[in-house]
Amino acid sequence: MSEQDQQPRDRAAAELPAKSACSSGPAPDRSTLLLERLFGVTGRRLAAAGSGPAPLLLPELTASGAPLSLDTLQEAVFERLMVTDRPADEGDAWTYLVRCSGRVAAETSTQLPDEQRAAVRELIVQNGSTVLQQPDIFGMENRRSFFESLRAHLAIDGWFDDFLRAVVLRLVEEEAPLRDIFQETFQYIQRVVGETKGSLMNMDRFVYSLATFMSTMAPLAETLVSLSEVPDTLSLGGVLYCRVPLGSLLWPSALNPVGEFFDQPVTLTQQSVDVVNSSIWTSERFIAETVHKVFENILRCGGRARQLLLRWIAACLRANAGRAKIWHTDMDGSGGHMAPDGFMLNLGSVLLRLSLPFVRDLDSPKLLEVDPTYCAAPMPTSEEQQAARWQHLADLDKETCLVPRPEDAPPPAPGKFNFRTECFYLCHKTLQLGLKVLQDKLSKLNGELGRMQRVYRDALTQAAGQDAELEGIKGRFEGLMQRYLCLKAALTEPSRTEHASQFLTATAVWLTQQAARPADDEPLRSRRELTFPLPSPVHPSLSCIPEMLADNLTSHLLAVGRFTPEQWSVAPDACRHMFSFILVFMGSTERMRNPHLRAQLAACLEVLLPDFGEEHGHGLLSAGYQRQQLFLSHELADQVVPALLHVFVSIEMTGQSVQFEEKFNYRRPMYVIMKYLWSVDRHRNMFFSLSESAERDMDSATPPIFLRFINLLMNDAVFLLDEALSYMTQLRDQVQHRQTEEYSALPAQQRHQQEANFRHMGMLARFHNIMARETISALEMLTSGIRSIFLQPAIVDRVVAMLNYFLLQLVGPKRRELKVRDTSDDYDFKPGELVTGICKIYTQLECEQFCAAVAADERSYSPQLFTDAIQVLARIGQGQLIPAVESVAAQVAGSGAALKAEEDLAAQAPDHFLDPIISSLMADPVRLPTSGIICDRSTIARHLLSDQSDPFNRKPLTMEQVEPAAELKAEIEEWRRQKLAERSAGDR
Repeated sequence: MSEQDQQPRDRAAAELPAKSACSSGPAPDRSTLLLERLFGVTGRRLAAAGSGPAPLLLPELTASGAPLSLDTLQEAVFERLMVTDRPADEGDAWTYLVRCSGRVAAETSTQLPDEQRAAVRELIVQNGSTVLQQPDIFGMENRRSFFESLRAHLAIDGWFDDFLRAVVLRLVEEEAPLRDIFQETFQYIQRVVGETKGSLMNMDRFVYSLATFMSTMAPLAETLVSLSEVPDTLSLGGVLYCRVPLGSLLWPSALNPVGEFFDQPVTLTQQSVDVVNSSIWTSERFIAETVHKVFENILRCGGRARQLLLRWIAACLRANAGRAKIWHTDMDGSGGHMAPDGFMLNLGSVLLRLSLPFVRDLDSPKLLEVDPTYCAAPMPTSEEQQAARWQHLADLDKETCLVPRPEDAPPPAPGKFNFRTECFYLCHKTLQLGLKVLQDKLSKLNGELGRMQRVYRDALTQAAGQDAELEGIKGRFEGLMQRYLCLKAALTEPSRTEHASQFLTATAVWLTQQAARPADDEPLRSRRELTFPLPSPVHPSLSCIPEMLADNLTSHLLAVGRFTPEQWSVAPDACRHMFSFILVFMGSTERMRNPHLRAQLAACLEVLLPDFGEEHGHGLLSAGYQRQQLFLSHELADQVVPALLHVFVSIEMTGQSVQFEEKFNYRRPMYVIMKYLWSVDRHRNMFFSLSESAERDMDSATPPIFLRFINLLMNDAVFLLDEALSYMTQLRDQVQHRQTEEYSALPAQQRHQQEANFRHMGMLARFHNIMARETISALEMLTSGIRSIFLQPAIVDRVVAMLNYFLLQLVGPKRRELKVRDTSDDYDFKPGELVTGICKIYTQLECEQFCAAVAADERSYSPQLFTDAIQVLARIGQGQLIPAVESVAAQVAGSGAALKAEEDLAAQAPDHFLDPIISSLMADPVRLPTSGIICDRSTIARHLLSDQSDPFNRKPLTMEQVEPAAELKAEIEEWRRQKLAERSAGDR
């Protein structure tokens, strides 16, 4: 016998009464003495005990004259239980039975043979069942002693666990009211947790041991779940799920109550933060492991217990569906009428652990058994049908799917699902309402902290003795910092992050397999290799899969890349699967309709980039070689550039209003990715190939993707630079206004409002300045290797107009209006970089056609433009560019005379020779079939790049539809020849 097994026996033996000698009569046999010691009763008058309490003399047993034996023990024990005049330290009837059970367990098999042991244990269990059912008969006002015995012995003494399990089974056999008997015990769980308001520091681990034990027995498991049900009729159903027995186990978290951890955060060292993090992680891992065991036990019970648990989880998620929008109304995470953040995060940890058996092995067919039609199948109305079909999670049919279902397509036929399918979607729904919400919140808190730091810095420079205001800002900053540290600690618990990564990697594999199925494919049985082009049309399963899955995946990948990149440093295979998922969906509207979600995939692709340059060093994998291999040798690597350009273009083609800050967040990672791809020969050659293809198909019904891409680049550059320069001018005016007496005389509230407006404008200026530089940088990069397409008639005039206008703003007479005192760096305004980038584009596109277009720009070009630019280049240390810019300036000047002659010619032309949009002499007139208007081919081509409609009646139009006006073209050419001949004769 081990020392651990011996300890409970020793404790029980210590409670045994000492053996006593008989005062008269024949000596009792050994069996009688043993029973007297075990049950503390006798029918013999005994002399005073040598040590310990003597057995209680039972008159009825004495009157019978029979010795205490197995035959008389039942009556003796019952008489003993009915005794009301007990010593104060003896306890009530239940306590007596518990002690008897302990003494029996302490006896060796030599003293108590197995057959007798079974008999006496059966007797104790039978009486234990009776006492719990009818405590009042035995003088017990309540079952408090029952609970006290649980706290004293449960999960500590094995004999007690066995005794309690036997009593419960007997209660079930006797059809006893388990709910009434155990209700107080289970409610203790919610009471203890509720009193601490979900405190992690004051968590009572006993309640977890209690729930774990109870969940191992189907009847008690059913009781636990049924006592935790929340009626649908309650308007505050969501938050109530953390105040019922089962939900209370999930409530404790570092996120509540606020202030329990990271007090005075600005004074903490990183070592102190690490220590607190470790403490938080240990407790949260304990909760996840223990509640997972509780859930697993209940599921293993099967039958009604299992179905009750699945229904409870589904009902909890439905009641808390509003958490997906919680950020807009609740910053502190309490949730109001929704379950708190910590509760939902812990529930996600538990479901992630339940999912591990079918997501760990990505080559296992278990993962492919997840049914994609679960969310679209009609929800059964009865509980019996829900149980039979493994379908408890309602309202998933209201989710937006990856692709819309055709209006005439019927919903999937009702079928029978399986536990893996239900667990998969339950887990995703929980992650959507928990982990994803908190990852978004952490990102926003991070940004808010940065803004608060700038506010504090500004306040310091303008405080002028306003200490109260400074203290207020400092207090708000510390509050945000404390919340941030708690949230980050909760989200970065290592085991949760690892399990979430495993689950979502499996999701990525599963989604790519669904996307690669032909439309008429049979159910998946094994994984298939991914090859492009993927089958078209797509399999109907994609119209059943909610976007929620991809949204959870992208949110987690971005969060891991930002906060715990080391989690993936040992998981190159996981990154490979993520890379495949991104490439399959990012560039395909056929497989993922939502352009915003595909833009998020571009941000995820940035996370997978290898470290390159000085500004990029936060990739997932620590080894740059592994990340490089994703882009160099992955089987789908050639799809990176086309997919990226597709998603870049699709952001503008949504037909929706895209907020600038949102667009900024979409575009920024795309530019970073482009810079890396351009540095790799394989991908740079793909840019070249797409450009050549675009030139060949300029007049196709659908404009080539590269043509649409560079058109949007120029649109972005014009908008961003214009807005950025406008903001800088406004900021300069406001800074000057803040230094006036008029501003100082404003009421404090009005000044605060103007300060807030000023900071907001500064933020917008910063965003626009950054994006303007990125856009010009992208154009500079592309024109360094691709020229021809930028010189196409439909493109070149727009390129020139953009370059001339902004170069004029940056180097012309008005450039001083853009300077905001000495704080322009706060807004990332770097005019020198912009001038350098624009001048490089001029030099890279230099040719006769380009220079002629520069000279033709009457809006911004003048001979002084390049003179001013050269002076600025010299001043900012870019002298090496000056010879090339001088060469452009000379060629542009030479084009001026020819251009003047062309303008004079156009002034004499008949009106029907002129383009109706830009009033220039047409070189290649075409008729628009939808309106009948004739205009120049280059003009309508330029228009259709941005708007696929006839500019005169807004009807759909493509370049393939335009009709050459051959007769008019010949007439114009003949007229030109005549005029040029007349001019030549006049010159002679």
